[in-house]
Amino acid sequence: IERIVVKGGTITYDAPPPAPDVVVFEGVDVQGSVGMGALEVSASGGRWEGRAQPIGLRPLKGRLRLSPLLEIKVDHVEGGTRDSRFTASGSLGQAGDIRPDLTFLGVLALDDVERFAGARPELAGAVNVEGRIGHDGKVLAVEARVRGARVRVAGWPLDRADARVTYHAGDEPRASVAGDLSLLGGSAHAEASLRGDAADVHVRFRGLEAARLEAQGVSLGVPFQGRLSGEVSGKGDLDQSLRVTGTVRADGRTEPDMAVNAKLHVDGTVRVRAQAVDLRFTLDLDGTRTARAGTPDLRGAHLVASGRARGAMPPAITAGFTGHVVVQTARGLERVPVSGDARFRQGTVTLDAHARALGGTLDASLDARGAIA
Repeated sequence: IERIVVKGGTITYDAPPPAPDVVVFEGVDVQGSVGMGALEVSASGGRWEGRAQPIGLRPLKGRLRLSPLLEIKVDHVEGGTRDSRFTASGSLGQAGDIRPDLTFLGVLALDDVERFAGARPELAGAVNVEGRIGHDGKVLAVEARVRGARVRVAGWPLDRADARVTYHAGDEPRASVAGDLSLLGGSAHAEASLRGDAADVHVRFRGLEAARLEAQGVSLGVPFQGRLSGEVSGKGDLDQSLRVTGTVRADGRTEPDMAVNAKLHVDGTVRVRAQAVDLRFTLDLDGTRTARAGTPDLRGAHLVASGRARGAMPPAITAGFTGHVVVQTARGLERVPVSGDARFRQGTVTLDAHARALGGTLDASLDARGAIA
């Protein structure tokens, strides 16, 4: 066909089962030739249905080439959704048997990911993407590199992110992510896979600022200035709970001048959507006083605590502890065995301790909120 002109048409792509996708372009204008030369194509907009939410499509324009066998080559196409925009080139397969093989780049609004795949986890912001969309004759597949700044994932702010993402559509969609993140003043490497509602996550992190972590609702229970490193793994159903294990190390100081080194091991469940936990933990803590005072004076401590954190973030924490403190007396340094129980709830720390020191015994109780005791 040497010349064809179409005005005000509608193009509908109904993906073959099991894919649920139906993509409709409206206000379609086509001008050019078929089997020779090129076709200039534009559309006033459209919609993508069959996903978690309907997705509105922005105006589209591009140049296509149709062979005598109706094989569709894409020189370039520009389009997107209301909030995202992309350019692409490659092949769409054959008319009547659409199997895309396209390379693309653009800006993806993370709200569109929720509309496409559902709010698991909640996402906000926008990222730069480049990659490939393909089709193996059964399902649609996407491979992409994603880079962005100032985005939020499940309520957590990411200063920067650089990740590789794969997605396979179908009756049971599956996705995987592996990337490097800058967040909370530190860095992390995360790997995650998702098949339907089942998730498998592993995160290694270092240098996270305790103050910024507390602003996210993860309180350490005491005034602490320092950084945290470690690794956490989780596996389970995102709509129910994840089984979580992890180790966290903290280095810093508490008020007024106690240098602290601590190691925390956790094991239990996390309900992602409810932002609630039920975790058993063991804490191994060493503290050293950095400034000298009079006598008696607390110079250091080694404590081991075991307990449970349970409830919505920040959770209520109960623990028992044993260990010793080092006290400066007029006769020199004395090691004092201690034991007791501690509770943290709604920003308040309650402590009951027993010690044997200075030839006698000592029982003490403490109630504290922040730096006020």
